[in-house]
Amino acid sequence: MTQTAFPIVGADLTDTQWSQVVGATGNGILDDFGNPYSVTVNTNDTVTVRPSTRSGVAKAIVSGFGHRMDAPENIAVPTGANTYHVGLLYDPAATLIVQLAVLPGVTPQLTAGQDFMPIVIFERTAGQTLLAAKSYLVRPKITPTIDVPFEASLLKTSPLLFLYGTIAHTGDTDVTYRAGGTLTAPKWVNVADPGAILRQSALQRTSSTANEWVTLNWGVEESDRGDVHASGSPLLIAPKRGLVIVSWSVKFATQQDRIVRTRLLRGGVAIPGGSYDDKRGATNAEPIYNNTLHLFVNKGDELSVQVSSELTSMALRYLESRFSFGYTSIG
Repeated sequence: MTQTAFPIVGADLTDTQWSQVVGATGNGILDDFGNPYSVTVNTNDTVTVRPSTRSGVAKAIVSGFGHRMDAPENIAVPTGANTYHVGLLYDPAATLIVQLAVLPGVTPQLTAGQDFMPIVIFERTAGQTLLAAKSYLVRPKITPTIDVPFEASLLKTSPLLFLYGTIAHTGDTDVTYRAGGTLTAPKWVNVADPGAILRQSALQRTSSTANEWVTLNWGVEESDRGDVHASGSPLLIAPKRGLVIVSWSVKFATQQDRIVRTRLLRGGVAIPGGSYDDKRGATNAEPIYNNTLHLFVNKGDELSVQVSSELTSMALRYLESRFSFGYTSIG
């Protein structure tokens, strides 16, 4: 037989047919805003995979078959040098058809009929503890797509009524949103403006003498997600490493010709490509200087924006500093 079609009227689907029909939605976690299948690395070469903090249950789909977990599970990771994938294994020959498993290898080797959804990946070297190993959090999620006739109606609807990451298109304004934020502060994030969830308008008034740098600082810390805080407070990002788009603006209190210098620093050191000399005079029509830079940041980085002018005792103010991230894997 070279062709077949199903379902057949009056006949049950086989496991293989069910896997194909329902599995078309893809493998992923059903995230209810409770961070299901979150991972904690332990000191004894194990990881703990946890259920949702919201419902107490973690749910996922692999190859069309469901997995459900209502209590934390500890999974041992081998100690040898290798790449290890911790995730959900679908095996039609097993009693528990979908279960947590650890598979070795850069690309896990599966037998016929098996399917696998990775949750976290570890790269271990000889004699290395699991805590010291490089880790890459995957946790793929199933994200439905919906269409809502009016943007105002969507923004009045709680994202908690949908799966985390649900994509919503608005018919009247032709705008796309994503269900995001946190369990305590859910929000609809404009997909065309990924920085909307990580935005701050920071206003600082100060004065500088000739060639004296005026500084506004941010720190980078690890978190599930978060907002930018005031100057000197942590900038919370999801990964330990991420691509950040930093934009900042400077406005002078008076309108005079001057040379404006701005630069972006990491750990007190100027970032290559992040320094600008603007020799235009600030006029009534053009009093604001804008700069943008793409860079990678890591947990623990200290970011600074500095501004200097050739004129003395010039009152400066930062109009806005805005951050947005394109996430990379945890490393």
